[in-house]
Amino acid sequence: YAQPYADNSGLCGALLIDPMVGSGNCCKLSHNVEVNFYQLLPLYRDEMEYKIKNGAEELLDLLSETSFVVDITRPDMTKGKQE
Repeated sequence: YAQPYADNSGLCGALLIDPMVGSGNCCKLSHNVEVNFYQLLPLYRDEMEYKIKNGAEELLDLLSETSFVVDITRPDMTKGKQE
């Protein structure tokens, strides 16, 4: 298993997702060049295991109750949830 990113946090994994704000993840630049934007969402080990067992959509439903701004002290959203 992955080790935590820092000594002061249990976050040790991540999920690459579409941005949670704005109207989409694509921006057209000059000459019709597309640039896609994504968001990296840090996860706790239990959240990663929940995602493996239940799928990304189920995990994102749980995480919808919290901010997607990185907060190393946010609670593990799978605590107390049925798998």
